Amino acid sequence: MVLVPAVSQSTLKNYGAGLLRFTQFCDDFNVPESLRIPAPEWLLSHFITTHSTGSVSGSSLRTWLLGLKLWHIVNSAPWCGAAHFKCMAHGAWHQAPKESSLPKCLPVTLVHFKLLHNHLDLNNAFNAAVFATSTVTFWAQCHLSKVWVGGLFDPSLHTPCNTPQRSILTVSNFAFNSFWES
Repeated sequence: MVLVPAVSQSTLKNYGAGLLRFTQFCDDFNVPESLRIPAPEWLLSHFITTHSTGSVSGSSLRTWLLGLKLWHIVNSAPWCGAAHFKCMAHGAWHQAPKESSLPKCLPVTLVHFKLLHNHLDLNNAFNAAVFATSTVTFWAQCHLSKVWVGGLFDPSLHTPCNTPQRSILTVSNFAFNSFWES
């Protein structure tokens, strides 16, 4: 299946937690194997409401459901997760104890980048990589974990140094670099 290699190992690990919790839930309630996939809407609703009583954060519950959805897709089973799951996950978010999630960090600003730039030697490859990764993360508005290679380098997942790059102008005359060929 092409889909699973497209999902990072850390994401698969988090999704696996949802599948584990769902399997434990089904075992606890003696749900027969035949009802687990495709999981009917009422079973998924029961799973969500059982875990949204304040013990699991809304973001964890959302990740669990995404893992269950991927499990259904990989097994070519219909996914019965309807739009109301968003409402249930949102309710779980409000029921979860404050210590189940981390507080938001203060925003990074351009002042931070100027300070970082002024304190790095950009002739040093490591410092240049730190600054490049930081600016890409900032301007792409993404999590650092999605930009930085955390572990072994895999050229099928990560952009190698020899990847073709092109400088492109947008319609509004904004210059940017592309790491992929179109």
